[in-house]
Amino acid sequence: MKKKIKSLSIFLIVCLIGLVVNANAVVIYQDNFDGPTGTDLDGLAPDIRPGSEVWDAGVTIDADGEITYDDVVFGDSAYLPFTPESGHLYKLSVTMDAYEGGDWLGVGFTQSSNPADRFLEQGVYWWALSRSAGHAEYDQSFIGVRTNGYASATTKSADDIEIVLDTRNTPWTVQWTFDNGDTGFEGPSVRKVDVTNPGGINWVSFTNARCSGNISSFLLIDDYTILGTAWDPDPEPGTTKVGVKSGSYVDVTLNWKSGLDPLDPNVFDPNINNHLVYMDTCSAELHYNGSSVWDDNIPESGPDFNASVTFTGLAFSTTYFWRVNESVNNSGPNETDPDLRVGDIWSFTTIGEEPVITVQPSDLLIEDGDTAVFTVGVSSATTPHYQWYRSTDAQVGGDTTTGTDSNTLTIPNADMDTNDLWYYVIVSNSSSFTDTSEVVHLWFEREIGRWKLNNDLTDSSGMGWTAVWDASGDPCVAHQTFDPCHIEGTHSAKFYDDINAYITVPDSNDYFNNYVVGLTASAWVKVDSDVTGYDAIVCKHSLTSSGVDELNYWEGWTLQLNAGAPLFEVRHADVSIQGTSIADSKWHMVTAVYDVENSRARLYVDGLLAGTDDSISPQNAVKTPLDRFAIGTIDANDGSNHVNPFEGLIDDVRIFTYPMTSYEVADLYLEHVIDAVICIDSTNPEVDLTDDCKVGLEDVDALAASWLDCNLYPPARCNE
Repeated sequence: MKKKIKSLSIFLIVCLIGLVVNANAVVIYQDNFDGPTGTDLDGLAPDIRPGSEVWDAGVTIDADGEITYDDVVFGDSAYLPFTPESGHLYKLSVTMDAYEGGDWLGVGFTQSSNPADRFLEQGVYWWALSRSAGHAEYDQSFIGVRTNGYASATTKSADDIEIVLDTRNTPWTVQWTFDNGDTGFEGPSVRKVDVTNPGGINWVSFTNARCSGNISSFLLIDDYTILGTAWDPDPEPGTTKVGVKSGSYVDVTLNWKSGLDPLDPNVFDPNINNHLVYMDTCSAELHYNGSSVWDDNIPESGPDFNASVTFTGLAFSTTYFWRVNESVNNSGPNETDPDLRVGDIWSFTTIGEEPVITVQPSDLLIEDGDTAVFTVGVSSATTPHYQWYRSTDAQVGGDTTTGTDSNTLTIPNADMDTNDLWYYVIVSNSSSFTDTSEVVHLWFEREIGRWKLNNDLTDSSGMGWTAVWDASGDPCVAHQTFDPCHIEGTHSAKFYDDINAYITVPDSNDYFNNYVVGLTASAWVKVDSDVTGYDAIVCKHSLTSSGVDELNYWEGWTLQLNAGAPLFEVRHADVSIQGTSIADSKWHMVTAVYDVENSRARLYVDGLLAGTDDSISPQNAVKTPLDRFAIGTIDANDGSNHVNPFEGLIDDVRIFTYPMTSYEVADLYLEHVIDAVICIDSTNPEVDLTDDCKVGLEDVDALAASWLDCNLYPPARCNE
């Protein structure tokens, strides 16, 4: 789609929010909960509404979306009037976070209203809930008590919930989806719900039950024209800090996709000729002959029907509404034309005069003595100024200033003993506002942890990360202990498959997150042949805030055994490499290598390559403080039962900030097995018949010895 650019004369229009939704309009209700803190939501109007509707809300729900639970109020709800009609497709989308308390936040449709009660008592039809941490089932969708087949389906944890109600056919259907933040919307299959005579849905609502949390967006649309209208807007509705500074104004590029063909929803509608784009500071003006600041035709072109337009000259800190109407068969712009597809109303808020960091600095990995350069990108209404800091604790505040007034921080001849620190920048301009970057780390290629486990838990790498036993009760009684069987030194650590027995490094939440730039993790293990399940060796790992015990909801990396077979995983980076079982009651060195620069990962056993992955996605790896560095578990969070406890012996655990080569991994093994001979990077393993890591006369002899061997059955076939 051709990009068109026009300048806008900025007229800030003071308008009354009293939008009347016409027959083809999509938005019924939209609220971003940007009211005053500490003010009740009750009696306030949503941002978009069909008439003069206001929230009917309980006393614990505030205008800024905060939802508070206490022991006096069991649960409150907030209601808006709504009655679905046959022949429509309704979509209810809510962003909410249940973060404290014993139960849940929910959203759905009800028969009646009572703000002092959670809506479950009001004849709920279809609803979804998000529980606070600590529950076995965190997000659930329900066919309500007023419909046939009251049921639930547990899904992955999410903050974004969507309920789609399709009344275009009989019986009506309802579908729930939950955005898990990583792989997009997921949810149970469409559930057929026989509600031909629903009995009177009159309200759409959200609620809490013994839970504190927050709701940040609420959107109900009549989407029955979705197959023919523009969709997939970018920026997403309600996005803030949109655009880039251009002189004294802001430039914003809007993108969307053309409507799908109503006769075939798998393709775009070929009858759409052009787009009419409207934008204004008042949503009621987004129509033909309104006072919209933009009204133009954008011809349809291209096989993917992606459309785009750039606005220049927008004001700072201003909310704009926009919609895209689509012309079918060269229809006119008037909304009364039956061939005009009237689109949804979307909104965004431009960047303010305050500086906004648009490109964050990243962790760096360098060799001792190299030059380190951190860079930040900024959008600012006036000249930005930069103050860089270095931190000893990964926290902002009370730190040493460094660098110059520049968007780059250059550290020449960086020294690992003085510059192995965290860095960040605070950006200011002529306004009274500032923006602070993410805190990033300068890593040096070196060993950052080594625990020999010789009757103590000291770190012999020189970094000072001494570990501790974590156990319930006496750590030397049936939980964990040192064992005289060893591969290095005098002892090893022995674990008894106890969820409360493991080793951690105190105050290491912000450290050992070097996997975002490179990693080598190595340890010696000894397990018996009857080992089953998962046995965690070493990790820097944690559950996300969702608390769901599933693969996609962990962050960081783990090195463990799966039924005795080594397994290396990096969450979100698509790394999962598994070798063959080493559960033979013998010592084995297991080494994981994560090479960010070359987008590859390696798994080694006893210095030999045991598995590879050359198609990883390191850019998706999430760097957070995570939990403490741990040995013998993959979940070192305080106060919880821990996951995948180890059963067996672990010795000589080592962590490096960089990906080792195959030769360097072999050297680690040869430190303890000095007589070993390791075959590295054999170029012709299929003809190395004698397994001596070379192809010679011995291999020819082996081939000749079996040259005429025949294993066909029946034997007579060998003579044919």
